[in-house]
Amino acid sequence: MDENSSNTENLKKETVETVNDLKETIKSVDIKRDTVETKGFISYFYTKPLETIKEISEENSGKYFKYAIIILVIWSIAVLLTKSGILFFNIKWEFGYIFGDFLKNSLGVIKSLFEPILKIITMSFILLIFNKNRKKKLTSIISAVTTAYIPVAIAEVSKLLILISSDVTKITNPFSNLCSAITIILTYFAAKNVLEIEKHSDFIKKFILIEVCYYGIYFVLTFLGIYI
Repeated sequence: MDENSSNTENLKKETVETVNDLKETIKSVDIKRDTVETKGFISYFYTKPLETIKEISEENSGKYFKYAIIILVIWSIAVLLTKSGILFFNIKWEFGYIFGDFLKNSLGVIKSLFEPILKIITMSFILLIFNKNRKKKLTSIISAVTTAYIPVAIAEVSKLLILISSDVTKITNPFSNLCSAITIILTYFAAKNVLEIEKHSDFIKKFILIEVCYYGIYFVLTFLGIYI
């Protein structure tokens, strides 16, 4: 078996194992208890962001996977509610609009539900592919990447304020931009820890290549009306 075939088989195996881990994790979720624990995890993350990401990147047991799932669920629901609210407030009670733009925009709202998940999965698989030694489980990589995206998830939750007043965009938009910038920095460290590269000088070129791959996929998905 050549190297490409071996890599493909490893990716398939890792994907299947991750799906199985996801099923088992969902079954074991206690919404009340685990939501409280996730809130505590996020609070701890904000006191020691780089240390937390490093710890998650180094562990390989899936310990933090449950937190990642809950964060993704909350993030996705926030996106869905925000987009739904914007669509509802801009609805025009005209026959042509309802059976034209409204249905089209409704499909966009449904697609938006999956955008946070695709965002995390895309970056995680890119890191898995770059991690030639396959030392890291995909669940650990997903947990590390999701943790790096916590600022973006919180920014998305803050956008729910638009359901109260559109004027809050004057605050939420700059805040969202700031959170995106912070997430890029955190993603850099998450990727660096996952790939176990010590020197920044050795990693910076690889990170640029990782971002190029990510935005290449982003560009392709935009043709499907999906924005990650």
